[in-house]
Amino acid sequence: MHQDLAPSSLKLSSFAQTLCPEIAFEVLAVARNLKAQGKEVVELQIGDSPFPTTKHAREAGLRAIESQ
Repeated sequence: MHQDLAPSSLKLSSFAQTLCPEIAFEVLAVARNLKAQGKEVVELQIGDSPFPTTKHAREAGLRAIESQ
């Protein structure tokens, strides 16, 4: 690593220091824990849904895009 970029030399802005991890990652950890216990979990907190998008939702999305 370049000496100027060593973690000890980096300083975060005051804004960056106030940032917190997104709650979705906490929910993901809980979901993974429940799955590890053998419980059935449908994960909707991060990433793509395991369910197909309904025709109604696709059409509504297209209408919203086309109305811009």
